[in-house]
Amino acid sequence: MIKQIKKRHIIVLLALLLPFWLLGISNYFFSSSSYRYAHDGALLWEGNIDGILMIIAISIFIAGIWVAGLYKGFLDKYIDQINTGITGKIKDIKENPRKILLHCVILISIFGLALLMEILLSRTSLFRYFSFLVRVARLSFYMAGGLTVYFIYLFRNKPEKLFLSLSLLIGAIYVIAPQPFWYAWDNGVHYAWSVAESFIWNVSVSRADHLVAQAPEYHSFLQYEITNNLAGLLEGRSDAVIYSFRKGTDTFAWSMFYHPFIYNRLAHIPAGLMIFAGRSLTLPPIIIIKLGTVINHIIYTLLVYFSMKRLSSGKYLLAVIAMFPTAFVLSTTYGYDHWMIGFLMLGFAYYFHEIQNPDKKIETKSIIIMIISFVVALGPKAVYVPIMLILYFIKKEKFNTEKGRRAYLAAVTASIIFVFASFAIPYIFSGGGGYYEDFRGGSNVDAVSQTMYVLKNPFTYMVTYLRFLIPYLNIFDQNYITYFAHSGYSSFFHLVLILLWFVTITDRNDKDMLTSSLKYKIIVIAVLFATISVFSLSMYIGFTDLGATEIAGVQGRYLIPLLFPFLYSAGGFKIQNNINKTAYTCFVFGIMSLVLLSGAWEKFIVNT
Repeated sequence: MIKQIKKRHIIVLLALLLPFWLLGISNYFFSSSSYRYAHDGALLWEGNIDGILMIIAISIFIAGIWVAGLYKGFLDKYIDQINTGITGKIKDIKENPRKILLHCVILISIFGLALLMEILLSRTSLFRYFSFLVRVARLSFYMAGGLTVYFIYLFRNKPEKLFLSLSLLIGAIYVIAPQPFWYAWDNGVHYAWSVAESFIWNVSVSRADHLVAQAPEYHSFLQYEITNNLAGLLEGRSDAVIYSFRKGTDTFAWSMFYHPFIYNRLAHIPAGLMIFAGRSLTLPPIIIIKLGTVINHIIYTLLVYFSMKRLSSGKYLLAVIAMFPTAFVLSTTYGYDHWMIGFLMLGFAYYFHEIQNPDKKIETKSIIIMIISFVVALGPKAVYVPIMLILYFIKKEKFNTEKGRRAYLAAVTASIIFVFASFAIPYIFSGGGGYYEDFRGGSNVDAVSQTMYVLKNPFTYMVTYLRFLIPYLNIFDQNYITYFAHSGYSSFFHLVLILLWFVTITDRNDKDMLTSSLKYKIIVIAVLFATISVFSLSMYIGFTDLGATEIAGVQGRYLIPLLFPFLYSAGGFKIQNNINKTAYTCFVFGIMSLVLLSGAWEKFIVNT
């Protein structure tokens, strides 16, 4: 039964709903999608019915979580935790005023030193002619450098909190620093999908959205205006194109109905909600674009944080992979890679935790989180489905009853079938063509004919695949570590590679014997090999020219989601780490922070 509803429960519900209701009111009266074109070309206000539907959907979702919280009791638990936390902080401030004052002095000093550095360096010929926006970004960079040192000292014994603070801090630089609109992979396409997810039914595309998503020739022009003429861009003085980026309310382009399979667009929904919020507040599109990237990185950071908390070992290995510059590029732009990487890390963290605790019965909560993490992760890239086979290898002794074990296996099987069907059924019913083909691979792409070619020539394809696979798995390839996509490579690749192998070997304890046995090495490697084989085959069918003797379009970043489970299991050599944890933490996070900040400086500030 639902517990008794108390006053504080109602206050929490209203506190959650009120901001969205206010957004809905603003959206209805002021957003760009409140307009339509009349026959004479004039814009007519008609109110945003789709915005109302969005608020209703969000309200239903929040109300559902609220009811579940009452029923399961976690609502009261979280309210008590918040109250205890606030009370504890107030008590800490009262009992340790000097400590709080010291931290305030440190933070003020960091800002002062950053400002002093900017004033002194801006007088040199090297930096004198940069725009105001670049100077602000440079000042933020100096502050981030100082705060990085501060956070490493503050959380030197808490690796999870250290990752959380550093990821949010340095990620902010990757978001706000001046950079080309779409320096990462296929950002225009992913932004268009995110815009579509900012509507429930009737998508109203502004001219700014259209230019960003469909007209890459404008990107360098827009970047120049952002860097050198920000005031004109915000006021819409410069150009008809720039005018579109002033405010969306008077640049409506067209409407269309949108009926996606929501499972394949899960990764774009958070950014879509931020775009909806920005549009509702009538913010300039150049700011709305950034809002979507902010929420992507926050989600990525939280997923990695909770993954680290679940692990008994391998926290630093996970953190190093999560802090690859390429991973930060993916998490601070539009796309779905951050979603896959984060949720797969969470799923594997729960999976390895269960393998390493054979005497502890698996809880229903852990099963749900583990399976859902894998299913949600693969929504945007279901061809990774073989990776879910790993879930079958939990020993039967982990279950209280045989019935419970069978129910678990049935749930895993149903989940795999669902994920597989999400791309197989549309492919079959569309004849393989329109749904699956990606003509960015070339004009000779033909998914149906390519499928038949593979079936008729399996040996020839296998030779092609193995010839492709050997260089693709080259550990000295920078394409998944320090690669900034269209902006090239940043420095310190070899330093990251050395650190990666160092933590792979040393970030261990006695529980790793269970996940690094020969049996599990073989299982993990086999599952990951099957996953690589399937997504490579999908790119050969849907992206590569018919009958080609190479596989096109398979990028290094596709390996990032597979790297942690591979190194965690295959990289264990019965070594237990007795290094001082404080020194170990400072060393690992210090190097990765240096690499990330160096990349931001090289690619976003100096080269702007």
